[in-house]
Amino acid sequence: MIKKIIQRCASLTISNICLSGFFVLVFWSTMSQTKKGIFIVQKEFFQSFFIWWAPVEGIKIPIFIGGLIFGGLLVINLIASIIYHRLYKFKKWGLFLVHVGLLMLLLGGWLSSLLTTETQMKIKEGQTQFYSESSRAAELVFIDRSNPAHDRVISIPDTLLAKQGTITHPDLPFSVRIDHYYLNAQLTMRQFTEKNIQTEPLQGVGSRLIVNPLKPVVKDELMNLQTAKITLLDQNQAIGSWLVSMALNPRQSVTYKGKTYDLSLRQARYYNPYSLTLTKFTHERYPGTDIPKSFSSAVILDDPEMGENRNVLIYMNHPLRYRGKTFFQASFGENDTLTVFQVVENPLWLEPYISSILIAFGLLLHFIIRLGQGAKKRV
Repeated sequence: MIKKIIQRCASLTISNICLSGFFVLVFWSTMSQTKKGIFIVQKEFFQSFFIWWAPVEGIKIPIFIGGLIFGGLLVINLIASIIYHRLYKFKKWGLFLVHVGLLMLLLGGWLSSLLTTETQMKIKEGQTQFYSESSRAAELVFIDRSNPAHDRVISIPDTLLAKQGTITHPDLPFSVRIDHYYLNAQLTMRQFTEKNIQTEPLQGVGSRLIVNPLKPVVKDELMNLQTAKITLLDQNQAIGSWLVSMALNPRQSVTYKGKTYDLSLRQARYYNPYSLTLTKFTHERYPGTDIPKSFSSAVILDDPEMGENRNVLIYMNHPLRYRGKTFFQASFGENDTLTVFQVVENPLWLEPYISSILIAFGLLLHFIIRLGQGAKKRV
């Protein structure tokens, strides 16, 4: 029974079905990128079990198999092939390495999609930066600036805000109740009437604004302006309510029990134990046009913890790799005085290279073994 199951799982038909399915997914997802962007397409096509169609809001119907099922079947197929065809024998070591390399590519790609983080670091000339920001995730922060040596930041991720519950933190003298949470919203000025003031008892700038919920955007070049209405509580007694939004640039403040906290909803930050200082940004264009030819950033990498202080030039196809993160030259702005780095942290970035080497070496070894077997037969 077990042998028959392994034989069926090792079938070449399963391999062809999975590869054909991936071909359809790649073509379909490529066509969908113009409307949805790369981030959403990856989640809907390759990080899901099924492709869903929503004929009306609130109803989803599976219409095709997703990348997780095709990938899982292919992994089972490769493992079954190794066992059934006994590729671990010496004469089949070449094919064994090829199968192991393919398994590493599939599993590594899946793990990378879960572990990889992509953020952006924006630096002006002469400015020093030690953190990057997410273009999709947000965080509600309370900043205690009472210590002149350093700020203390209490951060609440948007995943908790979306649950609209009550959140407590040992470093806060109050709890935070999320009354309303909007994935995307537009803020407009309120017309001051007695009715509005009574129904919206908000502190700070929120008392002058109206929230207009919007449908979340999915394209890569667009950003959702996440917004929330929160109430601060002390033993279930309301201290006050505030409107926080990524559309609000000025910080608001909360004073309670003699301590003042800055309050804001901002892009989620990822801090580094080192800093980059932009000394010079260079943007070259083709003569007589505004078409970019090349752009580069001269930075100073300063890492007191590792005793590192050196000049680095980051330009197209020549990123900076340091302590598990890769800084790519991505964009620029503000009349060529600001540079934008795409910061990628992928603990498995070496895995595709190792897998490719295994596959190439396995094919070469298989060719040599088969060549030797052919030579023996001729003799």
